[in-house]
Amino acid sequence: IREAISTQANVVTFEMKVPQKSCGRIIGRCGDNIRAISKASKCSISVDRMTDSASPFRLVTIRGSEDQIAVAKSMIDEKIAEDEEARNRMEMALATRSPRLKSKFKKSEGTECAKVPSYERLVPIANDSMLQVYVSAVADPTHFWLQLISPRAVELDHLVDNMTEYYKKEENRELHKLNEVTDGQIVACRVDEDDKWYRGQVCGQVEYNENREESVVDVFYVDYGDSAYQKLSDLLQLRADFLSLRFQAIECAMDGIMPKSGMLEDKWDEETVELFEDMVYTGQWKAISAQVVRYKARQRSNRREGSPVPCVKLYDPDGPPGVDIGQLLIDKGAAKPLQAEENKDDKRDTIPEPKKGVKGAL
Repeated sequence: IREAISTQANVVTFEMKVPQKSCGRIIGRCGDNIRAISKASKCSISVDRMTDSASPFRLVTIRGSEDQIAVAKSMIDEKIAEDEEARNRMEMALATRSPRLKSKFKKSEGTECAKVPSYERLVPIANDSMLQVYVSAVADPTHFWLQLISPRAVELDHLVDNMTEYYKKEENRELHKLNEVTDGQIVACRVDEDDKWYRGQVCGQVEYNENREESVVDVFYVDYGDSAYQKLSDLLQLRADFLSLRFQAIECAMDGIMPKSGMLEDKWDEETVELFEDMVYTGQWKAISAQVVRYKARQRSNRREGSPVPCVKLYDPDGPPGVDIGQLLIDKGAAKPLQAEENKDDKRDTIPEPKKGVKGAL
């Protein structure tokens, strides 16, 4: 009893700030890492969920003896170092990406395609946690596509290189030649501007010309969110193993804004769309932060029917601290805030958030 009382008397509380971006690795999927650290160190550990999500740091509280706290702190520092090392490796691997030119594809307008289920998901590990993303394509501020900055972004670059190397060979192109395509079919597609091959999805029915190879096909690039009209001759059958990586384009909407006209049904004007494209560095592969606020049901049937659309706030690390890009659009007079009543009117009803820890979370 005396030993238990003595041990209890030595229990102290220690607080440390950790990088917000490292919280995912510290907590782990479904809390696995933080529980393992707590068990190994015999400490009580909590990560503050009330911290401003735009803050670069989050408070971690550790309760135990001084020796136990030292063990827990050391293990948390190891997770932070692991996260930093992994991010540095990814940045080096992704540094060679060329900007995705606007002239390469037609404007992404969310062309309807047959349903395909294997897309990446934008699901944070912890509530209010930030995700590091690229904006790869934009139709307007409430309809754009992100890529997660994760090992899968590096895998995608390797996939494009492998596809390009494979389809450059004439014998392989002959082997995978297509005489016709169907709505929703996943194909390999060559892009003239960089002479690389990408994964695409056929959207809609094709009207074949007398010269079949010259027939025009509407293609959605499943890893980037762009769309383009391509000749049938530039499409090939996709080799089965090139489907192993989930499609990387994640369709999203900015939360809490609507067109400056104040009418939900109005289209965004071109000037605002171009301003938004510049503010989020579309296709430039510059990292920005995304916070998932809620999920909305899709308004019409499309390639991902039944899959919810994340409504997000985006933050530019070089912009005003804690001010999301949606608010900057409002401040510039390019958008208006979306009030709760209007939120119901535009049928962007919040639906249950997908379970955390599913494939696709950082």
